Amino acid sequence: IEAWDFGPVVPEAYSEYKQYGSVSILPIRYYHLNAWSNKYKSMPIEYKDDEISDADKKLIDKVIEHFKMYSATDLVAITHNQKPWQEAYERRDNREITVEEIRKYFE
Repeated sequence: IEAWDFGPVVPEAYSEYKQYGSVSILPIRYYHLNAWSNKYKSMPIEYKDDEISDADKKLIDKVIEHFKMYSATDLVAITHNQKPWQEAYERRDNREITVEEIRKYFE
């Protein structure tokens, strides 16, 4: 997690999903070549429900439920007022916010 201008960012997630901008993120898909027609067909990638624990799923749902009413501007303001981002932020430097710093702040 890094301290970017508009708040904390997971660079890998940003790189993966930035193409969607402000629209809904579509399901991840793969493309399968049909040998008979020699055409590609888009197929959804199977979701593996066991990759995230049930406890973590509940926590994620609680966080989403709590923050879904906030605008992007509100979320920026909230994170800019939190110590982990404030201490890591250096303009145009994208410095790391450690898990330990986040854990300590939210305990």
